[in-house]
Amino acid sequence: MLISKFDTKNIEDNIMKFEEKYNFEFPKQYRDFLKKYNGGMTPDTNFKMNRISSDIRGFYGFENADEDYNYKGIEGLISFCEFSNDNMLLIGTNDFGDYILLGIGSENNGKIFFCYHDRKKSGSITFPVGSGIPNIILTAYIE
Repeated sequence: MLISKFDTKNIEDNIMKFEEKYNFEFPKQYRDFLKKYNGGMTPDTNFKMNRISSDIRGFYGFENADEDYNYKGIEGLISFCEFSNDNMLLIGTNDFGDYILLGIGSENNGKIFFCYHDRKKSGSITFPVGSGIPNIILTAYIE
């Protein structure tokens, strides 16, 4: 998978402030991903796991990330707040505006989920797709 990474200047400080603000810690694997890439755009990338198949448009980052993929631009959105209340963090999106989520609570910590944007909060809101960000990246790369 090609990841067009964003500027990682001040990334450690941004990660720490974000964790403090939302009272959680990123799983180590995702923290390492952020430190290396600070999110990024992922052109022509697809994944297929556990009956879910989708493209990945990009992953969100901090401070110097592109405005379309910057946490500052999505923190106030209702979907961001709903997911964070459910111990899930919005980490990416596809071309249709569907969500790629990271479990940040003790029960689902580090697991990756997928949620169709038009099915939020209607019964089963998410579909587990893997046990961690390396799995989704590796699977997307293999596809």
